[in-house]
Amino acid sequence: LYDLKHFYEDFVGNGEVQESQSKVKELQHKLNVLIDRRSACELELIEVKKQLAELNSTQQTVSRGDAQYIELLKQEFKLYSEKQRLDGLLEVLNTEHQLLLMQLTHAFNDVHTKERQEANNVRLVKLFFATLVAVLGFATNAAYNHYKDARVQNHMNMQSQMMMTVVEFVEQEQSRNANKPSTESWGSYLYRQPGRLYGYLFPNQTNESWGSYLQRQPRLKQPAFGPHRTVLIRCFADRAKTTTIDSATQDKDSFQYYTIPSVEQEHKQGTHKQGSDVALRRISLIDLAKSKLYEAQSFYDEFSGMHEVKIAQNKVIEIQDQLQLVQERRRHILLELTLVRKQLQDIHIELQKATRGEHRYVELIRQEFDVLAREKEKNQIFQIIDQEERDLFSHLTAAVKTSHEKERTQANNVKYWSIIASGVGALLGIVATSINYYFRNTQFETIRNAAEESNRKLAIMEQKLTGLETSLARMNVEWNRYLGEKRIAEQRRAIRSPAESWGGYIRRHLGRFVRVFIPKG
Repeated sequence: LYDLKHFYEDFVGNGEVQESQSKVKELQHKLNVLIDRRSACELELIEVKKQLAELNSTQQTVSRGDAQYIELLKQEFKLYSEKQRLDGLLEVLNTEHQLLLMQLTHAFNDVHTKERQEANNVRLVKLFFATLVAVLGFATNAAYNHYKDARVQNHMNMQSQMMMTVVEFVEQEQSRNANKPSTESWGSYLYRQPGRLYGYLFPNQTNESWGSYLQRQPRLKQPAFGPHRTVLIRCFADRAKTTTIDSATQDKDSFQYYTIPSVEQEHKQGTHKQGSDVALRRISLIDLAKSKLYEAQSFYDEFSGMHEVKIAQNKVIEIQDQLQLVQERRRHILLELTLVRKQLQDIHIELQKATRGEHRYVELIRQEFDVLAREKEKNQIFQIIDQEERDLFSHLTAAVKTSHEKERTQANNVKYWSIIASGVGALLGIVATSINYYFRNTQFETIRNAAEESNRKLAIMEQKLTGLETSLARMNVEWNRYLGEKRIAEQRRAIRSPAESWGGYIRRHLGRFVRVFIPKG
């Protein structure tokens, strides 16, 4: 798995990107160290200059005849030497700083180039795998359809062979029955078809007794020497003949036929048409969705500036390809020019060896002239290609800068539009919150007014209930007083009335006594 991962990273160029990034980090570390060294050197130079200023001020206070003046001169010489050393070191550090900055710039450009190349490689790998999966899917579908068609074709061939066999058998039977003579003796018929008669008389029951067989045959119960013997034998013959036809019919019925009525066929055709219409409708909807998605993506690219970035990147790639071609041509011309110069050098060596009076000297001079003409031509071509390479390199640098500017512009546009969208979203959120707060306050005011109205109604109801309670208490007092007066009056009436006799009591309670002992029916 790790080997596969490393192979994928090497294939897409992730290793090169990591190497470039590590190189950038190393250069950044070197640059930081160099900046620290330069800062320390500048601080030392400032200290030395400060000491020189103090020393100069001290020299002004000391006369030249003193021994201290000589010591001050020695210190001044040492400080000037240190200052010159620090100035030289600072110049070297500045040169190294500029060189490291150039290397870091080239390293950043290399990282960006390799990252774009890695992204393109990853995109190509994804496209390759998607194409491979699609091809495998189409191949599998085609193979499965071919397999189904082959099975259906084999089944149809078998059915056609079976039909041809049945038709041939039926035609043979019909021709045999047609060619058979109409008047055939019973002996020849029995001699020609004994097996059918035996099969009819003795069906597949080898262990059956004659008694049980005769009991199963109702027609054999008739007398053997009766007037119906001929009819009986003819019945056997007819049965034998019908058995031949029935056997053929049974053989014909043994084959399986699949017949589809016309209505079902039309129904299936209609279903197939409906399915194809639905499939076409789905395909059209999918195509419409894809077109809308592509339109939205193109609108976003145009709006965000990604289209210009892609154009600039394509231009950089195009110029880079042209530069590679020009470099290949320059190498080829340089190789040819080297070979021509080597040939010219060999001719010069031969000229030094040859004398002027020989014919070979003239040939060498002619060859030298031709080689010099070729060298001049190749040199001109080399200069033209070199100038073209320089122009393309400058164009490539400008295109890379333009591409970086476009990328920064696109990133800034996306950033600004995201900030604007965030601000608009926040503003819409504030507006929605304010509207919600307004509606909630309105509802709260409505609820508070309803509560105040309810409290007012409850206060009025409480007052009414208090009045009713007071009136009920007054009525209760009056009712109790009325009951007390009534009870006192009854007591006085009971004291004044004589004692009741048993007869009066029974007469008064006679109805209750009758209801107890004589209930209703």
